[in-house]
Parts: sequence; structure tokens; C-alpha cells
Amino acid sequence: MSLAIRAVKDAIAADRLDRAETMLNDLMRRRDALPPGRRAELDRIAAMISAEKEIGEPPPAE
Repeated sequence: MSLAIRAVKDAIAADRLDRAETMLNDLMRRRDALPPGRRAELDRIAAMISAEKEIGEPPPAE
């Protein structure tokens, strides 16, 4: 499981947010089977992806 989490982080670093989000969604489906520390790590990664996507979006048209 830690390799899968590392792969998500690597995808974020490579600016492949769509791929990172897909992999994270797969991990989130198995979230209940993870220990609390891994769940917290997934939550942090989800926040990272959300922030990166928000930063990368163009400003709204006025």
C-alpha cells in the first residue's frame, strides 16, 4: 500500500494531477482497511491534489 501512496505523490510531483486523482480514488475505496495513520496520509494527499488543481485553474471570467 505504501508503494501506491508513493506513486500518487510522484504523480503529483510530475504535475500529472488527473492520474494522481485516479490512483487516489482507487486507494480511497480501500480506505477502511487502512490503519489510521495511512488514512490521515490519504486525507493530506487529497488536500494536496485539491490545492494543486485550484492553483492550476484559470481565474473566473468577469
